[in-house]
Amino acid sequence: MKRLYVTATKTNDGKTIISLGLMAVFKEKFDKVGYIKPLGLKDVQAPGYEVDGDALLMARAMRIHAHIQDMSPVTIDRESIKEYFEESKQKELLENVKEAFERVAKDKDFILIEGTGHAGVGSIFGLSNAKVAKELDTKVLLVTSGGVGHPLDEIALNLAMFRQYGVEVVGVVFNKVRAQEFDTVKQVCAKVLERFGTQLIGIVPHNKTIDMPTMMEVLERTKGRLILGEKYLSNRVHSVQIGAMSPQNALTRFKDNALIVTGGDRTDLLLAIVIRALLSKDKLDIAGVVLTGGIQPYPEIIELLKKLEFPVIIVEEDSYTTTSLIKSIDLKISPSDEKKITAATDLVKRYVDTDKLLNLL
Repeated sequence: MKRLYVTATKTNDGKTIISLGLMAVFKEKFDKVGYIKPLGLKDVQAPGYEVDGDALLMARAMRIHAHIQDMSPVTIDRESIKEYFEESKQKELLENVKEAFERVAKDKDFILIEGTGHAGVGSIFGLSNAKVAKELDTKVLLVTSGGVGHPLDEIALNLAMFRQYGVEVVGVVFNKVRAQEFDTVKQVCAKVLERFGTQLIGIVPHNKTIDMPTMMEVLERTKGRLILGEKYLSNRVHSVQIGAMSPQNALTRFKDNALIVTGGDRTDLLLAIVIRALLSKDKLDIAGVVLTGGIQPYPEIIELLKKLEFPVIIVEEDSYTTTSLIKSIDLKISPSDEKKITAATDLVKRYVDTDKLLNLL
């Protein structure tokens, strides 16, 4: 059985996106594939369990046939440090991981193990990525984000810790690489990685589709109240703009698929949006509107907004706080977001040398 541990040099490098794409590729290459995320967050309620969202995504999107608790055997929250810092408890956690691994790996041709953050994440629980990779006798693929200098420094640090545990890092995927950096990463990083004793496995370009939150994610992050447009919650947000200027100036500055954040008492701006959308031949492409200050528009305005194809959300916070919340959205892929899942799969198929990767395992 081939096995691969995929982890990142830091958070938000796109590890789960790369893992998702790899699983799609390996499902085509192997008859029976498995997946496990040994250490995760208690961020999703499954029937009777609290599991990691990435494990649930993989189970549903890739149709992995295994018990979800085995795919996400150890989950933590802020209170877990107090519960598991004792050595005896940590041994118990490690045994839970190893037993779950044996179950998900049974009769499989390939298994992907997804880590959590960089090589040292999980050390407080005795479950660092480096230690777990050693215990599961697997090689590692590192994912880092675009650029040259800082990512290479992070790769060097991660390599040092994995090697401390005797774990081989077979290669690196550079993710979210901007077009202007692509050639530099290809020319410089491949040579530097060889000096580091590992290999370049792929350079994945930045993808707007994956990095765009949906209006559903905006609703969840702001904890707002949806008053209109439930069926348009899948609208994707390309930009966030505060409607603080006059209507005539604001309308000329709105970009495509903009999310407009403005006070609930800005009747003038809301009317201008409605009028332009209904009368203009040019499409006013708005992803949604978030009304701040807990102020609900007049009923007449709401009736007009019902004619437009975007959600309207009301929040209690001010516009600045709300915009900051929206921009801090952790862009997790939902199991139902087929567009992002397809994008992730296509990126890996096109830009990651999976044949080379498999030959190194």
